[in-house]
This record gives sequence, C-alpha cells and structure tokens, in this order.
Amino acid sequence: MVSNFNDRQFRARFDKALAEVKTVLDNTKSPVLAEDVQHAYTDKYVLTDSMTNSALAALISTLSRLGLTPEALEKLKVWSKDRSVTLRFTAEQRCTFLCETVRTVEGDTIETTSSTTSRIGQLLHGKESTTSTTIKTKVKEYSWRFTNSYKLVAFQGNTTEDAVTLYAPPQGVLELVTRTEQPPRPEVVATGPMDLNATWLMQQLGEGGEGAFGVVRTDPKCFTPRRNPQVEAAVDLLQRVQQWSERVTSFFSRSVFPALQQAKERQEIDLEAARGAAFVPVLPLFDEASSTHLTLDDVSAIAAHHASSLDAKLEGLRAIFPSEEGSLVSVREACLCLLSSHLVRVAQAGVECVDYVESMLAKQVVAAIGKAVTLDDMTKFMAHHTRKLYAPSYAPRPFCYDIRRAPGYSPEGSLTIETTPGG
Repeated sequence: MVSNFNDRQFRARFDKALAEVKTVLDNTKSPVLAEDVQHAYTDKYVLTDSMTNSALAALISTLSRLGLTPEALEKLKVWSKDRSVTLRFTAEQRCTFLCETVRTVEGDTIETTSSTTSRIGQLLHGKESTTSTTIKTKVKEYSWRFTNSYKLVAFQGNTTEDAVTLYAPPQGVLELVTRTEQPPRPEVVATGPMDLNATWLMQQLGEGGEGAFGVVRTDPKCFTPRRNPQVEAAVDLLQRVQQWSERVTSFFSRSVFPALQQAKERQEIDLEAARGAAFVPVLPLFDEASSTHLTLDDVSAIAAHHASSLDAKLEGLRAIFPSEEGSLVSVREACLCLLSSHLVRVAQAGVECVDYVESMLAKQVVAAIGKAVTLDDMTKFMAHHTRKLYAPSYAPRPFCYDIRRAPGYSPEGSLTIETTPGG
C-alpha cells in the first residue's frame, strides 16, 4: 500500500468533483468510484492509463492559457525527440528613489475652556471662552519607483538562443511611499531561473496533442498498475510540476502582492480570488451502469468541462483586477497565479489517483486473504514448508541450549538465537 496516500483527503476532493461530473455526463451514465464497481484486474491498468492521460491533457490545457500555443507545442514536441525541453520562469525587480516630500498632517483638535469673574460677577455668572487648538505635524515622505518584470520561456538543450517566449507581459510599475530613507526593497533582485524539465511530458503527446501514455504490462519491472517504470516516470513529472508551480505562485504571493501595502495610492483588491479552484478532471471513475470504465466520449466531455471551468475562473478575475497594462498587479498577474495554482492541483490529483489504485488493490487483496500479510507471516510460512523437505532426523532444530555447571544440575541459563519481528 502507498504509505503517503491520504484516503480521507482524497475522498473529500472526489465527492466534490463527482457532483460536477454527474452534471456533465448524460443520465444513462452512472459514474462512481472505481472500488464500488466489480471489475477485472486488467481494468486497473486501463483506469491508470486513462487518469494519467487526463492529467497530462489538463497540464497542456492549463499551459495553453499561459502562452503555449499549438504552434509552440508542436515545436516543443519536435525538440523532445532529440534534446531536452525546459520551461523557465525568470523575474527581475528594481526599486529606485524618486523624491522626498514634506507634507503637513493634521492631528487631534484640543479645546480649552477659560472663565473670568469680577466682584460683581461673583453675584452673577462669570464669562467663559473656548479656545480650539489643532496639532499639525510636518512629515517627510520618500517616494520610490518599484518595477517588476517576468517572463516564461521554453528552450531546448542547454541554450536559450532559440527560446520560445510563452508569457512576457509589460513591466509592472508601482509607486511606493515610506517615511524613512531606507529603501523598502533592494535595488535589484533577480529571481530564478525556475526550470521545469518538460521533455517526458512532450514525449507522451500524440499527433493531435492528446495524451498517448500507456503502461507496458510486458515490462519485467511492471508489478502493479502503480508500481512500474511508466507510472513512476509520470509521478516524477507531476511532482516536479507541482514543485515548480508552487515556486512561481510563491514568488507573486511573497514578493509582488505585499508591495501593494506600501503603495502611494492604496488599491482594494481581493487577492484570494487569484487562488480560486477550478474543476480538476483527474478521477478514478467507472460506469456503474455498464460495469466498465468511461468511454472516450465521456472523458472528452469531462475534459471540455475542465476547460470551461478554468475559463470561467479566469473571466471572473477580469472583473476584480485592473486591466491596465503597466500595473504592478493586474489581471495578467492574477491569471498567472490562478493557473500556477491550478497546475499544482492537477499534479496533486494525478499522483493521488494512481496512489488510490494501489491502495484499492491492497485493500482487495487483504479482503480476499482475510488479513494483511506481513514479513513475519511470510517468514513463518516459508519456515513451515521448508521443514517438510527434510526427514525428521535431519530437520533443522532451533538453536537453543541450556547452560549447566555439570550434568545433573539445574540450568542456570540458556543460549539461543532468536529472530525479531521483521528480521
């Protein structure tokens, strides 16, 4: 069983996604969790292939919204035949001094009441007067020009001379204000390169850009639908995609978005909207009505729903974030963050689903045997049957001897060789 598989977390995500899938497929379909449908062992391989291809297609669909056009994709696929293909994200931030200004800040108003009385006034009411005093403070403010530029490129091998630029929006600018001479940001900060080796991903795509992944069941190293070289390579890619995307998202959340708090003109922007979750189409589904895996048309319908869900999330950001080119935080940055976060979720789902297949297989084996077979059980089993190979007089005996001072005395101890659990 996969040790790091979290069944509760998986089922929480699955139940939410299944509700959406049921609205996508027609009423003749009854999608359910794979373990809830009786199926053959070979169906687990078909399911693993389908889920992995769905994950790869979702990655390409997301990257296409980051500038990976069909032409660029074809070029990267050609590169992957002979050389490695790398996606690289780089960024540069600069902070330069603009000017020093002095402005007057009005503080609290203090009212003072005074009264005067004369001898005659002692018999009558005295006179009172009120004086208002406003505290004004001169404050020095320092203005800074903060810029952020970044780009996403793809290149082959170890040279960027013929790199394909996928995403390179105009430089973002924001005026920052501080009350100290200390710059709010370093003068120059270069981030990256953040590299993702996408060679294997490009090699798994068919002529039309669809996933062409498949487990080689005749491979001597293929033990289960999860434990084989092909799935291990897929998991390796998905984990690297997750790590790379998390680094890109972290760059904006830690280095770019916080600058808004020091802006000269504050903007009220819902930054959490850039982390919105779109539908993830990677699910271990079987059709309960037919007791088989989903058809190609079903998978295509789910993939189309993924694309429309992602586009709807991106469209929602356009109503929240400014669209002006040159803004430090605009709809471009918001879309990039949302897409990077979505890549993380797709990668996590891909690994989670193939781990689920292994977990399901382990549960079914335990249910068939009646218990979980451990290493100790196998050791006892082999020892029991090994003894049958010997005649009684030659059968191995446990190494165990009494220690006596002399024959006829009671034993004072024993000398044994014992096995420990798992040893």
